[in-house]
Amino acid sequence: DNVTDVSAARTSPPHGDIVVALRGKSGARLHVENEGALSYKASSVAESPRVVDVSSKFPFIAPPKQDAGYAALPAVYGTVSIAEGATLEIGAFDLMPSVSQEAFVASRLTSRRVASILRFSSQPRMVFGGFRAPITSQIVQMYPEQIRLKSVLFNQGMSGLWRRLRESFAWTSALNVFVAKNIIVEQVVEHTRERDGWRGVSFVARIPLEKH
Repeated sequence: DNVTDVSAARTSPPHGDIVVALRGKSGARLHVENEGALSYKASSVAESPRVVDVSSKFPFIAPPKQDAGYAALPAVYGTVSIAEGATLEIGAFDLMPSVSQEAFVASRLTSRRVASILRFSSQPRMVFGGFRAPITSQIVQMYPEQIRLKSVLFNQGMSGLWRRLRESFAWTSALNVFVAKNIIVEQVVEHTRERDGWRGVSFVARIPLEKH
């Protein structure tokens, strides 16, 4: 087999090999069922009321970049070693709703910073984003159009596609995950606070090994 599995949170409370959490600094941390197994962590250091946490079962190859955002927006970038011959680049951020030109520019530049890091990489890569913008916004569209990544949410069949289309004009749309096209995505679930006690996206990803 030429792939290795990486699972994101799939249960409530979340459980997975890599968990990305977007939270308020004053709020409670998200309880992760297998917290003890997620030995490697990176958190954004921006002076923002929100923080991005990346918790991983797999080690970071180098110290992650914990200040990848623009204008104090929280963003993290790092590369983890999944297995011998397999790595995964991870970008994660939490942007602002574009309620002003200043907020729009800060969100666009933060999104672009992470996209620029990933743009010329040939490694498997993922972007976890609190985009807080409709899917038609350039803040979101730079990932499928310029970086050639795919949204995991389009793996949900016609119901997922219909909801995405309805959200095309909703500025409150927030969470999305984009992955490289050579990553196989399975078991995609969108979690809601009403049903699961937390809002998020979980999935299983199969990461290609490096060819020698």
